[in-house]
Amino acid sequence: MGESLSSRSFPNPQSPTPKSQDVRLARGLLALVLLLGFGLRVYRLGEQSFWFDEGFSVSEVILPLGQMLGILVQGDIHPPLYYLLLWGWVRLAGPGEFAVRVLSVVIGTLLIATTCRLGYELDRPGDAAPANAAPTGTGHPQGGAPTVGAAPCGRPRPPWPPWPPWPPWPPQRASLVVPVGTGLVAVSPFLVYYARDARNYSLLALTGVIASLGLWRALHPVRGRPCRGCWIAYGIALGALIYAHYFGVFVWAAHVIYLGLGARAHRRQLLPALGAMLLGLLLFIPWSLGALRQWLRIWQFPDFWAGELSLQSFVDRTFTTVAVGWSGSPAVAVGAIAALFAVAIVAAVWRGVASGQRQDVFLAVAVVVPMTCLYALTARNPKFTERYLIAAVPAFYLLVARALDLLSALGGLAAKRWPSLPLNLAANALAATLAMTTLGASLLEIRQVYDGAAYAKEDFRAVAAYIREREQPGDAIALILDSHQTFELYYGGRAPVHGIGARDDIAALSGLLNQAIVGNQRIWVVLWHEDWADPTGFFRDSLNTTFPRLPVDRSFHGLGLALYDVSRQHRFAPTLEPERSYPINFDDTLHFLGFDPWPERLPAGADLPLLFYWQAPRKLDQDYVVSVRLRDERHVWSRVDERPAADTYPTYSWRVGQIVRDRATLPIPAGTPPGLYRLEVVVYPRGTRRDLSVRDEHGRAMGTAATIGAVRIERSERLPDSATVALATRSGHRFGGIVELLGATVETPSLRRGETGRLVLAWRALVVPTVDYRTRLTVIDAGGTRHVVGEGPPADGRSPTSTWRAGEVTLDRHRVPIGPRTAPGRAKLEIEVLEPDGDRGRHLGSALVGELEVLDRSVSFEPPRGIPTTAQYQVGEVGQLIAYRLDANLVRPGGELRVTLHWRADGPSDVPYTVFTHLIQIDDETGFVWAQDDAPPQRGEAPTTSWTAGEYLADDYVLRLKPDLPAGAYAVEIGMYDPVTGTRLPILDGDGALVGDRTILGQVTVGP
Repeated sequence: MGESLSSRSFPNPQSPTPKSQDVRLARGLLALVLLLGFGLRVYRLGEQSFWFDEGFSVSEVILPLGQMLGILVQGDIHPPLYYLLLWGWVRLAGPGEFAVRVLSVVIGTLLIATTCRLGYELDRPGDAAPANAAPTGTGHPQGGAPTVGAAPCGRPRPPWPPWPPWPPWPPQRASLVVPVGTGLVAVSPFLVYYARDARNYSLLALTGVIASLGLWRALHPVRGRPCRGCWIAYGIALGALIYAHYFGVFVWAAHVIYLGLGARAHRRQLLPALGAMLLGLLLFIPWSLGALRQWLRIWQFPDFWAGELSLQSFVDRTFTTVAVGWSGSPAVAVGAIAALFAVAIVAAVWRGVASGQRQDVFLAVAVVVPMTCLYALTARNPKFTERYLIAAVPAFYLLVARALDLLSALGGLAAKRWPSLPLNLAANALAATLAMTTLGASLLEIRQVYDGAAYAKEDFRAVAAYIREREQPGDAIALILDSHQTFELYYGGRAPVHGIGARDDIAALSGLLNQAIVGNQRIWVVLWHEDWADPTGFFRDSLNTTFPRLPVDRSFHGLGLALYDVSRQHRFAPTLEPERSYPINFDDTLHFLGFDPWPERLPAGADLPLLFYWQAPRKLDQDYVVSVRLRDERHVWSRVDERPAADTYPTYSWRVGQIVRDRATLPIPAGTPPGLYRLEVVVYPRGTRRDLSVRDEHGRAMGTAATIGAVRIERSERLPDSATVALATRSGHRFGGIVELLGATVETPSLRRGETGRLVLAWRALVVPTVDYRTRLTVIDAGGTRHVVGEGPPADGRSPTSTWRAGEVTLDRHRVPIGPRTAPGRAKLEIEVLEPDGDRGRHLGSALVGELEVLDRSVSFEPPRGIPTTAQYQVGEVGQLIAYRLDANLVRPGGELRVTLHWRADGPSDVPYTVFTHLIQIDDETGFVWAQDDAPPQRGEAPTTSWTAGEYLADDYVLRLKPDLPAGAYAVEIGMYDPVTGTRLPILDGDGALVGDRTILGQVTVGP
């Protein structure tokens, strides 16, 4: 790289000939950066234990070559290049932690050098032209910077727009791209970490950069001379890329897309490029059969459960990790790198279109295409990690460096246009600030690579040593998740080792459990990703509830260790049954089977342990969430919403009919008023708030919340620390020196008129109150009008103030109904503390506790027109059904029937009722529901609590018919019910006669 690198990376605009001191400076800087990168990667290299994947690598390469290749095909999912290199390396250096990882350090240091070369080639002056382009002589005659108006590949550049001026690239000055880009790669915490890891990810990055370098050199040979050897080298690099890691295909995809974008400019080179790719595929043929067997095995027997990965989570995790690392850096650093990346992407598009410069396009494609491919592969697969994108990281840092260089160049051009303004200084100061912020964030994060918990490897070495020093005859070891390759590298003891892989089959788990404990006195259990291995908790719960747990007097990073006395022999049955059967049908989607008893009494501030049993009656295509709530008649005091069983085990992974045990913990907040509370369960699809209905034996909806029992909350003997009470805002306002308002949480920051919000207050008694004070809650709307929405004792009288102890904290929940007459806009919430006799007594004071946004909705007082079917049904005191429309008289199984209801409101209701629409068979006396759509009016946009007397509303519902729906005559029935209790409203006909709690609208025929 020597002389050409220095002369072209640091051109002197005054002289076309590189000076010897510039050459020495460039060489010296590169040497220092390489030395720095090597030092960061080798420092304290052998201190930490091999983690699981590293142990897997070592356990394979210590075997004879043929046996290692056989295990790669039969039990691994990676191609062989790294293993072949490591196999030879271990025979030279040994199998210790330091020795094994040095190979990755060498590869990581070579990555710095090749990235430097790639940055130089992309930043090379205008003497590089496509092989099919005729030299125009517009470049610098001695290889310096091109003149303004000359394209970097030797072709005339299109005219620039007058403003913003677009700088020539490379600019006529010392470029920042190579030194900054190379420096960022050298100190990247992400790349440093994986250069210290005995896995193939650094090799993937290195071969990816080599392949990209080969493609760019082949497309842009020096001085326009065709380079057939470059295409051969490129083809070999592509083959090595796939042999390094199968995700190297993402780099292939990026190259294909780049060639497609530049097909016109590189039309004569497309055939050689295709030949090079064919060469890469031919080189892969010897391993293709082994790769096919690996892919088929992982497809048929995946070692993970299905899942979902949102695009936002993917982008956030990937960008943050690559830019600043795992442990988290200041937001200013993340923002600086994000801004630079955004500038680089915009520059790639603009310069590629406006001035034909393709360097930025090349780098942008090298980053964006692998990210897109990986997300497409992992969107429904939680087996995602950011290291799969390591091949795109060097291009990412080069893009950031080019963005910094662009900012500096723009400042120079702007200074020429407006010489009176210090724009050049400002631009360079901005570029320098962003560069220092980026480099500083990386250097600060580097410390975490050596000592931070986010980077620490699982300590298998310490766990194995601990067990080996304390094992006794009759011991056995169970590894959850199966990690025997790494564990046995360190263990070397006498106890048999049982690996528990990812299993949700209770029969198989019970067999493994019986096998592990039979004939043994004790069992050690090593926990690593235990929720993957034991998603239902069967293995762990069986041990915890059956055998006494013995003490383990230390902890281990990344691993759990438990010891059980299993001398009392016990055989586990391959079945699960709840101690208390309590069947509940949630929309024929999830069946709640029952539960094991929980404590009947619990002090406030404690956790309530729960154990539920679920079953999927059919194959599920959605991920469902179970919400467990502690509530009284008016409020929910605590709730926990999570996937049943392990969070790594979504419901669409469940097998039909399988019983799944769900262990949940419901925290009881400190300050919860004493009293009897009920426990209820609600189920809804993840990402929505449409709760599933509870169905009776005839399929009729009975509300959305199922009450499964009760628990009595008692006062805690210990006074809670007020600072630990979770509140959105802190107040500290004191009322008469008697009580203090610690703070408040407005749980519903925006509401439509007619909806009811939720407010939580926290009080602390300063002294023992002698009387029972009351509170008054007022909404002050945007127009200044005061609306009193609640008045009474705190906590609805569950905890009268006369019973409070000095220093005791009491939670106080309030409903905040927003009436139809509340002015839309920003509203304030005010709380007052009153004497028992209210306004006639002493007023202790008032305080503002929060704000919320009141939203308006459109109201129509025009009756509907052109509705073919009219009706006249009075539904409770809420409104009248005046017309309806069925969009078809004949439907088929698997189809949809759309129903539109037209209401005339009588006024707002106290309860936000839900409308039900059911499809029932006419000749079925049981009224079994075959299809349904239950929802608040207009899908919650117009709750009945917001209805205005005399307004008209159109309300749409969709009945989705099952594919196996029997043919015959059906009817549509509708009505309204309280979504909490399931109580239906009475329905009267036009003569005022009671129809019942439902009414039949019309008939449809389901055809075969």
